[in-house]
Amino acid sequence: AVAHSCARRGAGAARVVAPRQPTKGVKRVMQKVTEALKCMAHDPANAKQLAQQPKLANLVQAMLLNPDDEGILDNCATVLEAMSKYDQFQEALNTLEYIIVLNNTIQAHMPNEPLVTKAMNILANLAFNNLTNVGYEVQVTVPKTAKECVQEHSVESDKTGHGPYGEQACLEACCRDLLNIAAIR
Repeated sequence: AVAHSCARRGAGAARVVAPRQPTKGVKRVMQKVTEALKCMAHDPANAKQLAQQPKLANLVQAMLLNPDDEGILDNCATVLEAMSKYDQFQEALNTLEYIIVLNNTIQAHMPNEPLVTKAMNILANLAFNNLTNVGYEVQVTVPKTAKECVQEHSVESDKTGHGPYGEQACLEACCRDLLNIAAIR
């Protein structure tokens, strides 16, 4: 997150300190590491093993540090989506900061349907039977983001002009998250 620090300078102007951006070398390493993790996560046994690792929050940190790099974002989202099916993962990512990063990623990359679908699936899995995460999602306006996602990825009709049409996986992820939020009493 962007850190704010106020320093008495002149007329009391505030100074905003942004997170340090990775150097080109560090970015290349992040790209390669996230690509390798993405390959590993396609196997459910590997995904379950990854979900038990204590440093998985580093993937969210990589997303935070590379908000414009859709390659790194997609790699991280693929791994996080695979791991989000496991309880250990859901407990580890039970924080407001992670939900903010996922929501911001969706908002910033709304036209990128595969990335948005993965991020919405992660949020839906985190909200499943988890009152804390549902509260965080409501707090950061994930339902509004899901509505915008449905609007972005739905069209009036398919190419033949017949009936409703949309990017099905993305729409299903949005609906699952909204229903998980609504299910908490």
